[in-house]
Amino acid sequence: RIHHTMLQPHVLYVSPKQRGNTVLSLIKNVPIAYSTMIPDYIMGPTTCGLFLSIKYHKLHPHYIHKRISELNKDFKLRLLFVLVDIDDNTNSIQQLNLIGVRQNFTVILCWSEIELARYLETYKSKDGKTHDISCITKKESTNIVDRVTDFLISGHKGIGGVNKTDSITLWNTFGSIKSIATASPDELSLCIGMGPLKVKRLYNALHKPFSKFQSRKRKRNKFLAEKVETEKEEALLAKAEEEVEAETEREEALFAKAETEIEAETEKEEALLAKAETEIEAETEKEDDDDKATITSKNEYHEKEVV
Repeated sequence: RIHHTMLQPHVLYVSPKQRGNTVLSLIKNVPIAYSTMIPDYIMGPTTCGLFLSIKYHKLHPHYIHKRISELNKDFKLRLLFVLVDIDDNTNSIQQLNLIGVRQNFTVILCWSEIELARYLETYKSKDGKTHDISCITKKESTNIVDRVTDFLISGHKGIGGVNKTDSITLWNTFGSIKSIATASPDELSLCIGMGPLKVKRLYNALHKPFSKFQSRKRKRNKFLAEKVETEKEEALLAKAEEEVEAETEREEALFAKAETEIEAETEKEEALLAKAETEIEAETEKEDDDDKATITSKNEYHEKEVV
């Protein structure tokens, strides 16, 4: 650690471990100097900082614990600058916040390298005095209308077109930020000055996911819900097919039974017809025999008369 008396008040001291970090090339407003030390940055006699990216933390989760243990209890104000450089960041941020609470670190989330550079410059220019960092975080207004306006305009730059007058109208109509956030597009459009484009932008800004990870999660849940619905429809379709198949089998069984009965009736009729034909043939043969016998008797009678 650099001795306090050796610190130059206008210099941001940087550990050689940070050489190659592109954040340093973005620091323009304060001079930097490399010096062998435990923390990554020293902004003042009682203020230091560690640098960590979410991507690196996910690959090496024990790294930050080692760095903090090396620092011991040195420095009054201990800052952990976290570069949020991946979308799947929710769990990591929660873990680092918990570490910050337990180890007496102030966790500062930076969503870009330029933002991180501005934090370093500001802390250095203020010489570690946290009570005068107004250029980083604007003092929160105690006026509810101003807070609503700040939420709708400053907090959601992607809305576009929503001004202070619109904010006041929305507040007077719905009475709370929660009611505004849960309002439907039709309800928002009832406010004077809220045209279709403003309504669309406001609604989308208030309902879009916090990160791409949550967006993917919502899409996955939607996919699973659709899959469950599809499985239900397939189950109903399979049940309907089974019922149709069973009905078809019953109809085929009835048809087979009818065919069997018709076939048996036909065989019975054919047997009766054959019997009738046999009787007719027998009767015909008998008549022929009788005719032959009659003719024979007549011939014998004539022969006797001739004699």
